[in-house]
Amino acid sequence: MQIAEEVTKGGAVSPYLTKRQRLFPSMVSQMVAVGETSGNLSETLLYLSDFYDSEVTETTKNLASTLEPLIMVVMGAMVGFIAIAIITPIYEITQNI
Repeated sequence: MQIAEEVTKGGAVSPYLTKRQRLFPSMVSQMVAVGETSGNLSETLLYLSDFYDSEVTETTKNLASTLEPLIMVVMGAMVGFIAIAIITPIYEITQNI
């Protein structure tokens, strides 16, 4: 909303983005500044959208492939625990008979 107010007053978007480095990476503010000066802001924003979409997709794939071995170990431990919990009482009953 603050950016919209700034633009309606005739200001640029890039100074606002530059002031808020914790919210917007420096690449975004630089690309928006270039888009504003060249007159291709919409194309620049579409490019940034595609870039960050592919980054999120790649990070998600990497996270899934990183967590997969850990999930397999946890599942194996759970199956082993359940198997021992079922077999141990049966084994004790057969020893008493």
